[in-house]
Amino acid sequence: MLLVAALVAAGCAGVIPDAARQGVDPNFTFAELRANPDAARGRRVVFGGEILHVTPRAQETEVEVLQYPLRADDSPDRSAASGGRFLVRWTGFLDPAEYPAGRLLTVAGNVEGTTERPVGEVQYRYPVIRADYFYLWPRYQVVYPPPYFYDPWPYYPPYYRYPLHPYRPPYWWGPPFWW
Repeated sequence: MLLVAALVAAGCAGVIPDAARQGVDPNFTFAELRANPDAARGRRVVFGGEILHVTPRAQETEVEVLQYPLRADDSPDRSAASGGRFLVRWTGFLDPAEYPAGRLLTVAGNVEGTTERPVGEVQYRYPVIRADYFYLWPRYQVVYPPPYFYDPWPYYPPYYRYPLHPYRPPYWWGPPFWW
């Protein structure tokens, strides 16, 4: 039982290591950062979201991120409402081909302040985070089963064109056992 408990606990662990998480207030939200980013200057945070744009510069790379709340494993939850945009500054080069728009990213770092940039015709105030750790989430591919496993009961042959499910009894045996 201890082994199972350890495996379950390890499965829920986040991707941000404990060393990078030190000093992070778990109750500090992105909404608080957006409301008063200058008061949060120097504060250690962990946020994540979807990459919108990557801009390599001479000494650093700037990543524009659409924030999403983090799940227990530190992955951004796209099904939740976004809190807005923020900028991540990373010392060094990140290739935009390896970090394309649409990928999910989780970062840990310190708040540097704000900067204003246009988004369309509107001036947008971005909170800026100087990241010292980030995790690029892998791409997921949705795989659909082949039509052989399609079982639209009660429409048995000849009413549909797919063969019966391999584990369902033949249609002449009557309704399923739970009826």
